[in-house]
Amino acid sequence: MNPVHGADPGAIAWVSGVADREEILRRLTLGDTAFLDRLIGSRGTASGPPCLDHVGESLAKLGALIVTDGSDMTWQQTVGDALDAGVSKDEVVDALVALAPAVGRTRVVTVAPKLAMAIGFDVAGALEAR
Repeated sequence: MNPVHGADPGAIAWVSGVADREEILRRLTLGDTAFLDRLIGSRGTASGPPCLDHVGESLAKLGALIVTDGSDMTWQQTVGDALDAGVSKDEVVDALVALAPAVGRTRVVTVAPKLAMAIGFDVAGALEAR
């Protein structure tokens, strides 16, 4: 039995309480979506502690939303979750700016109003004051 991969070929491999990153990448590269579902389901449980804390996970989800965009409700929920996790409003805005070189100026200015509304910034009032 391989101590990293375990006896069950469908099991998640844990090394020192953390999923083996090489095994995760190998199985995802092979398109093993059932494995991905088990991995997602195990996050935050005794058998599957996440490597990211709540702040890191919230920022990762915010980054993904910046890239893909989404409905106003999705922005409210994702930003709300980040704020609840302890991310400050300044850090939320900084995440947007930090992604600009990777996602482009057009994406940043497209999603900025949605992010602004999600953190409670009065976009309409700011535009009128201009």
